[in-house]
Parts: sequence; C-alpha cells; structure tokens
Amino acid sequence: MLAEAPGAVALIAGDAGAPLGLALFRVVADEAELLTIAADPDSRRRGVAECLLAVGREMLRGMNVATVFLEVGAANAPAISLYEKTGFHQIAMRKDYYAFSDGGRDDALIYKLEIN
Repeated sequence: MLAEAPGAVALIAGDAGAPLGLALFRVVADEAELLTIAADPDSRRRGVAECLLAVGREMLRGMNVATVFLEVGAANAPAISLYEKTGFHQIAMRKDYYAFSDGGRDDALIYKLEIN
C-alpha cells in the first residue's frame, strides 16, 4: 500500500522496491471510484493492473464499499478489456466527453462493479 487517507485508498505493486503500478480509489459512504490505474510500461501485460484491481476490491469490501465506478475513454480498448475481465460492466456513456489538443474527441464510458 502506498497511502491511505480518509476517502482515498492508493495501492502500489512493486518488485524489489521498484514500483510496477498503482491504483487510486476515492471512497464516499458505500461507493468508490477508481480514479486512476497505471502500470510501468515495462511491466504491462504481466497482470500488474489486474492484481491491483483484485487487491483494491478486497480492501474496499473490507471498508463496506458496495459499488465501484470508473470512467474510461471509448478508444482505450486495453483498459476496457481489463475492466470487463475483472467484472465491471458498462452502465452509461458521455458523448464527446474528452477533448484533445489536436481537435479530436472521445466518448467516456461509465463502468460499475458490484462488490458482494
């Protein structure tokens, strides 16, 4: 664990002291939001993010969190695959939510996970 404060849970995965990834959740009452998740580029596709989500889920369950939400860009296929593989399901979409400096736009997909 990297840090824990009222309303926030941050997890870090490491190998011999070197950080491999992190996940940051915000908790309010019995709901949480995954704010960010990242893996070191050299550690991607090795299960780091999936492990962080599994550990985060168990920590949140211990905090009596019932539901976790997240938002992801519709074009982010690797992240969407990870979230769906770990039990999240899409519940909504925000059309053209993201605007990029090159003028491009992307929809935001809203995902939900029930923790039982």
